[in-house]
Amino acid sequence: MRVAHVTLSIARGGRRTAIHSLIDGLSGLGVENDMCCLDELGCPVEEVPPHARRVEVLGRRGLLDREALRRFRAFSRDVDVIHTHDAASQFMAAVAGLPASRPPLLMTFHRSLSFESASLPDRVRNALACWRSGAILTASSERRLHFLKRNWVSRRKVITIPLGTDLSRFRPDPEARRAVRNELGLDQDVTLFGVIGHFGPEKGVDVAIRAFQALAGRSLPGPVALVIFGDGPQRPELENLVRSVAAPGPVCFAGFRRDIHRCLQAIDALLHAPRLEAFGLVLIEAMATGIPVIASRTGGIPDLVREGRTGFLAEPERPESFADRLAALLQDPANLARMGAEARRVAEAEYSSELYARRHLELYKALIAGTGI
Repeated sequence: MRVAHVTLSIARGGRRTAIHSLIDGLSGLGVENDMCCLDELGCPVEEVPPHARRVEVLGRRGLLDREALRRFRAFSRDVDVIHTHDAASQFMAAVAGLPASRPPLLMTFHRSLSFESASLPDRVRNALACWRSGAILTASSERRLHFLKRNWVSRRKVITIPLGTDLSRFRPDPEARRAVRNELGLDQDVTLFGVIGHFGPEKGVDVAIRAFQALAGRSLPGPVALVIFGDGPQRPELENLVRSVAAPGPVCFAGFRRDIHRCLQAIDALLHAPRLEAFGLVLIEAMATGIPVIASRTGGIPDLVREGRTGFLAEPERPESFADRLAALLQDPANLARMGAEARRVAEAEYSSELYARRHLELYKALIAGTGI
């Protein structure tokens, strides 16, 4: 089988990570994968998914760019399935003039924001593309309900397949834990909370910092620290927040890291406080590493966190709610270890990249056979 993955670009972000994981998993199942970017590549050549057999950049100049449509038709000539990863790519495939229902078309809705269906023209465009599509995939039940509410589409077409991660990369590694802590200048007995994400308002890094600061007036059983992996335009504002309010321990800005699978080893619990989140891939990466999570009760996150078993849910934009959960973990180290072990077990059972790919492969086969989903 040969699948064409189509998206605006493969710039850094959660969508690219999900596409990488899917292509890697499908390749392991014997599927050939091609990549097509509508506008630009969006990344250095070395960051292109290594298992992508062919990569095409159309350089699209508008919604109905005739030359881009011609090149897309040529690109799609020999594929068995067209899998698009955003509304613009789905529309391009829907109007490209390919034979009706062949190859079958589907779209994964990755967005946590609503601007792709914000206006009437957007919804009309989406309705046409969804009519031509055999399936629309979402990573969580919340995103499925959101898509159905904002778009004119048959309910039976919109299904949920949760994301997966490479369990060989994200796994407990005591040696890496010691090494990363030494790099950060932290003792091995410090309980370290970690924050991972770009510094945009929707990711709530400020909420996470305030939650850690809210522990300052509480009785804690031992030393604590906070490390933040990420970067962005809000960094000066966040650094000023750290300087202006007392915290119960050091706060370290570790910057953007390409080896986040290794950096995760250093932390005892992931603190994830987004205001908006379509899924939260970093949560299953932490769980696979054997780390419990304290995360916002928003978007797709409640699908992932087993309350009291793999972590805790807290109320969005309420630092004290997060601080209460952090304090509960600190007071019971044995439970922290149990949660970490259960988080790893759940990740292995439900969120492997192999299972993620297998679910897609079964869907592709059903669309090709025309047996319905």
